[in-house]
Amino acid sequence: MTIDPYGTRPSRELEALEAKVPASLWEFVELLVLLKGRENFIDWPSWCFLPMSGWYELGEKFLSDTTKFPEIINPTCYISALGTWRYSRGYYIFDDDLYDELTMSQYDGAMPSSALLRLPEYCLYVNTPWGIQFFGSASHGFWMHLEYEPTSPHNSELRILIDHGDKIFVPITIRIGNWSIGAAVDKSVRSATRPTTKKTMREFKELFEPSQVREMSESMSHYLQSVMPLVLHLCGDRKNLTDRSVPHGERPEPNDAQKHQELMVPKPRIWHAGNNK
Repeated sequence: MTIDPYGTRPSRELEALEAKVPASLWEFVELLVLLKGRENFIDWPSWCFLPMSGWYELGEKFLSDTTKFPEIINPTCYISALGTWRYSRGYYIFDDDLYDELTMSQYDGAMPSSALLRLPEYCLYVNTPWGIQFFGSASHGFWMHLEYEPTSPHNSELRILIDHGDKIFVPITIRIGNWSIGAAVDKSVRSATRPTTKKTMREFKELFEPSQVREMSESMSHYLQSVMPLVLHLCGDRKNLTDRSVPHGERPEPNDAQKHQELMVPKPRIWHAGNNK
């Protein structure tokens, strides 16, 4: 893995998505967001761009032809991550020393709920140039955004889409709450692999051996413990963040994307954390 200094990987992937879906999908995205909180329409917190219920509705309306995404594990998770990132376009690169220090620290505390709800943008892409391991192979980076589910008692979720390269994108969804990353991952894996009928029980036993479920949980936990310090750094003090996509650099304002009601597709912005030259 190498540093992608200009964020070409996520931008290229977004362009590929835009080429596959009709322009009317984005018009509908913007309509749903603009209807937020109005009479007879659901409301959601400012840290969430569009709940997954909206993305599922979009999928049913515009993506009935599943052959458009034959290689994607979960097309809705893929589209929600890239679709949300389309309206923020922040690409984050860490100084080498800071990156090593943070990824080696292996976060093992309780889920930092209040900090995670302060993501600087609706969706981030974080470059991981020395490939944090997931299931034994290195990743290029990851998209991260937040989900709000009004029908759940624990209604905030952290959603990650791992960019493995070669069109392999792995979604991770974990509930944000007062528990450890390991416990959050266990809840997520149990929910994702829980059969709902006798038929799916038979299919479940064919697809998932107990050892595979354990391996899945362990790999997800290790990955999240490695990336969490990177994310928390971005959610915290922004003094060491510099925008290298403008001549003299700028400091990002907290939750800059969430301040504006109007929707636009911004130009990509490349944020450097630390002292990367």
